[in-house]
Amino acid sequence: HGTKMFEGECFERMQTGAMMGASIGLAVGGVFSTATALRSGFRGRLLIRTVAQAMVGGAAAFGGFLAVGMALRCEEDGHPQAAQQPVVPVRTDILQMQMLPAVRPPRVLPVHVEQPAK
Repeated sequence: HGTKMFEGECFERMQTGAMMGASIGLAVGGVFSTATALRSGFRGRLLIRTVAQAMVGGAAAFGGFLAVGMALRCEEDGHPQAAQQPVVPVRTDILQMQMLPAVRPPRVLPVHVEQPAK
């Protein structure tokens, strides 16, 4: 019962990673391929086809990498409770520190040093 729930949770995390990666890949592929294609002189259908291919390729690559990364994190966790704990320990004492006003360092004036006569 607990294992099936964890597998469903892990699959959902993989889906989320794939969707985030695909979104990033679409955006990055669109921006960089458009700039490169326009600089290369592509216009019309050739421009659209080139940009679309780069966007789909970027989405597939980034989505795949993030989905695999999320699957590896699920494997590292080992059980559902571990998925809720942060991987890196969080220091709560930093959050409770008081913010002190910024103090400007004292201004250092240049000192003129005379050269000895020869």
